[in-house]
Amino acid sequence: MNSASEALITSSEKITVIHFWATWCGPCIQELPALINILPEFKKYDVQTYIISTDSAGLTKVPAFLKQQKIEISDLYLDPKSTYFKRIFGNTLPTTILVDRNGNEIGRVNGATKWTKNSVAYLLSRVTSP
Repeated sequence: MNSASEALITSSEKITVIHFWATWCGPCIQELPALINILPEFKKYDVQTYIISTDSAGLTKVPAFLKQQKIEISDLYLDPKSTYFKRIFGNTLPTTILVDRNGNEIGRVNGATKWTKNSVAYLLSRVTSP
């Protein structure tokens, strides 16, 4: 597990998807499996992804929750004080942000969304084309 530091997230020169969630958030729990299943689609387009838990009990709660839910996240990031979430003016969970190669926000979804291969492919083909 990693700390969600602003330097880490903005250092990428790739299109980046940043997703904030929490174990106590019903819509987050419903949405998370579909998001995890679609992560290979992001990799096809060379998109960096950050899945960030805002749980205050981060290390003590999140791994057990994921194991119980049978969800595997290879690179999970923690923001237990919601420091980064507040910096991006987050006020709803889940929140997903799309960032361009220059670190500029180019899209945001506040609340749960339906993650499908077709919708992700369409979006990423539009923002990753030269």
